[in-house]
Amino acid sequence: QYNQNRFTCDDVDFNLRAHSAGLLICKFNHLSVMKKQIAIGGHRTFHIKSKASEASTVISPSQYICAPDSKHTFLAAAAQLLLEKYLQYNSHHLFPLSLKNYSNPVLSVDCYLNLGPEICVCYMSSRPHSLNINFSGLAFSGLLLYLCDSFVTANFLKQFHFLKGATL
Repeated sequence: QYNQNRFTCDDVDFNLRAHSAGLLICKFNHLSVMKKQIAIGGHRTFHIKSKASEASTVISPSQYICAPDSKHTFLAAAAQLLLEKYLQYNSHHLFPLSLKNYSNPVLSVDCYLNLGPEICVCYMSSRPHSLNINFSGLAFSGLLLYLCDSFVTANFLKQFHFLKGATL
């Protein structure tokens, strides 16, 4: 089932969750069908505007951050979209050890997010019988927990190794 709180990379996230659950994924060449109703957002060129000013001022992604459950944002966009865009455009500041460090990716649990072209992301599922890659000997440069399942516990996270100074 598609996540109604996602605005970007929902297809990638869905396929990673389906694969980790052991489900068969079919690839159809030259055919792509997806139907999803999104009230606002969902488009890569969606312009995020301020609710307060009527002028067409450009708002930088560093101003997108707000709590995901916030009901009164000053921007005319869903809070989840703002957070996803913020993480995508500011990931190099949030995960400095991950910048162009493809041998030590950021660990993303239960939810894939595109953190930009210079940050490598490794997806893991926390579900008990999921199929994950072999991560033994791999040290992660960061941890991203966004819309994760209730299976994410301290014991689950203890099995991963992180670089000294990693952003958690």
